[in-house]
Amino acid sequence: MKRVILTVSVLSVMFFGVGVVQAGQPVMFTGSGSGQVFVGDCPDFEVWEDAAWEVAGKAYFNKDGELIRIKWHNTVEGGVFNLDAPENYLPYKNSVYTERYTIETDEDRFTGLWALITIPGYGSIFLDAGLVKFEGGGLVFQAGKHQWFDGNVEALCGHLAP
Repeated sequence: MKRVILTVSVLSVMFFGVGVVQAGQPVMFTGSGSGQVFVGDCPDFEVWEDAAWEVAGKAYFNKDGELIRIKWHNTVEGGVFNLDAPENYLPYKNSVYTERYTIETDEDRFTGLWALITIPGYGSIFLDAGLVKFEGGGLVFQAGKHQWFDGNVEALCGHLAP
């Protein structure tokens, strides 16, 4: 059996050449930024996030030079705060995660630590880590611990209250 596979491989190279179907070279990129964004409402105030991020990525192309996939390695640091009393600030654990988007399938995958917010003396109130997969904008799979949208909002509001 090994001899047949080897023979087919050698003949393929002889007749078709090496690299007949070869993908375009990936393009590497980096970036960074910072900003603030609305997170949610507490009974008497809004919670905002203040973050800084760095990204290193790679864009992949097919043999025709068309973009087929992008992969980002993200590092984010910052915290959440009470918009009316910004001194009420709660830093979060640095997030480190990878995002991979495939254009043909419209698949977007996130793996790693997305969020970890801990209140000193209380413990973790939000944890989002593992794998999350979206297709067509909708969630299709998740593995790990994902409580970003159903974490302990009451404890967060209590800690950030004036």
